[in-house]
Amino acid sequence: MSTDRIRFAGMIPVAHQRIYLADSTAISIDATVRTLSRMLMISAETNPARWSMSLTPTLTTGNLLRTDPGVFFFDGFNGTANLKFQRQTGVSVVQIEGFRFPGDPTS
Repeated sequence: MSTDRIRFAGMIPVAHQRIYLADSTAISIDATVRTLSRMLMISAETNPARWSMSLTPTLTTGNLLRTDPGVFFFDGFNGTANLKFQRQTGVSVVQIEGFRFPGDPTS
């Protein structure tokens, strides 16, 4: 029997954040994830969310992060605090896992 695996060719997990989006406030990735990560694996668990780096996302503006197909990969993340998330409807929970290569400098 085969097992599904995701391997990021030598990358190591370095940080994790769970963002609970329940009101109209857009939330940025925390400093630990921003500082340590080169690639992000992002998923919305309960309801779709919105994200943006060029504007503050609202309930109707920003890029859509769906709950299905499930996972969004952001490679080459530069540590910006401008990456923010906002719920689209109801309560949305966004999970973010940060990865980097061994020896990568931290910001």
